[in-house]
Amino acid sequence: MANLQWTSLSARLQANGESRDFSSLDALIRHVTGTDLPVDSLFSWLQGIPAPALGWQADLHDLGIGRLSAQRAAPYTPATLKIILDR
Repeated sequence: MANLQWTSLSARLQANGESRDFSSLDALIRHVTGTDLPVDSLFSWLQGIPAPALGWQADLHDLGIGRLSAQRAAPYTPATLKIILDR
């Protein structure tokens, strides 16, 4: 488990008893996942809003049961994002 905290000016990752600071939430997410994610769209998706994100297609059909998935396709490096919410 990890704790992520952020403001408009910085972000912090706390995991395994250590903290690491980043210049932005995007930079923190890139570090954690190894790729860029559409953070602004992701927050909309989590609210059930089908926001556009260049190269990404979100599937919000199972959001009501705590499941979100999104696919990134060509011309970008393919990626799959799966989030399971524990409510």
